[in-house]
Amino acid sequence: MRYLRIKDSEGGETIGGSQMWFDNPVLINSGCGIVAALDGFLSATGTEEVDQTEYLTLLNEASLLVRPVRMPFIKEKLKIGNQDFFGS
Repeated sequence: MRYLRIKDSEGGETIGGSQMWFDNPVLINSGCGIVAALDGFLSATGTEEVDQTEYLTLLNEASLLVRPVRMPFIKEKLKIGNQDFFGS
């Protein structure tokens, strides 16, 4: 099995991305699907290794394509920092 390796500027590497790399607190909390989708897409295209800077650019572009929806069982408006939180 092949894993997507992400190389950082200091020579280290991780296997796959992390939602903790987002700048947006809502995506830090609920961006795991975007990370999984990007990792899956890159793996499906045969990409085995990517520079972390390039990965972060792709991750931020992918996050623009996702629109959160309110979870039906949450009645009140939730906030993370000063941003609305719609749910995972």
